Amino acid sequence: MSANYKDTLLLPKTDFPMKADLVKREPERLAKWEAAGLYRKVLAARAEAPLFVLHDGPPFANGDVHKRRRAPMVRTFAYKLMDGVRPRVREIAAEVIEAHRGKGPVNFLDDFGRAIPARIIAEIIGAPAQD
Repeated sequence: MSANYKDTLLLPKTDFPMKADLVKREPERLAKWEAAGLYRKVLAARAEAPLFVLHDGPPFANGDVHKRRRAPMVRTFAYKLMDGVRPRVREIAAEVIEAHRGKGPVNFLDDFGRAIPARIIAEIIGAPAQD
């Protein structure tokens, strides 16, 4: 067996690097977005839309970037607070499962793995369910 785990995975062949290297690459990505005027374009496109901000970018799993992005979520999603939400989580899961009963094959990731957490998070932060 190979000592290199990468050799044991069936990874897609892409034109972009598969290594995350997020802390190093984030400044490059932000500079590219700034040069393209991406934020101004998004604001212009959503000028008439109702205001709703969930987060400002992808989560990072290392260093100061992670700490800075995680800090606002700590109080909202603290373990002890989440324990109180557990009964509602079960209700939402049951509702989603019941909605799929008898409809034939389902895509577990799309129909449950994304739908249930999205509904739970939306409810916790007070976002309308349809969003």
